[in-house]
Amino acid sequence: DSNFLKGNTMINEIGKIKGSVSILNRGEDNLLKWDIRQANLIVGVGLAFIVSRMGDSSDAVMSHIAVGSGTTAAQNGDTDLVSILGGRVAISDATVVGTEITYTATFPAGSGTGIISEVGLFNASTAGTMLARTVFGVRTKDPLDTMTVTWKMTIDAG
Repeated sequence: DSNFLKGNTMINEIGKIKGSVSILNRGEDNLLKWDIRQANLIVGVGLAFIVSRMGDSSDAVMSHIAVGSGTTAAQNGDTDLVSILGGRVAISDATVVGTEITYTATFPAGSGTGIISEVGLFNASTAGTMLARTVFGVRTKDPLDTMTVTWKMTIDAG
């Protein structure tokens, strides 16, 4: 909570920034093989990124999603995935509705292949800033599978 005075009236502001990830993995026949839906951790550098974007920051917007095989729990101090598989994939759609933004990226056949247990949201194809990360139970993306990651970030009043 943060309290401040406006005129003679105290205003109490409560706000939450939260995110959730949906991952759908389909085989070469386009049938769903597995899916994950889970909350994420907005990491410390991600929170600093949000604050800097509210000022006069020239930091790039979120533009890439990566998957990896790391199993270490997401922590506030994270700045990258533990073990990225095949590099970051460009976000194909970023849609803002009210106080929510939804990012979508597709990992085609041959991209992000292997054992997957973590996913991260970034503002660059390499280096840059990671906004959020989540870790989940191990899944496998086979070489001919196509995987779609949808990431929703929401700011609400409490």
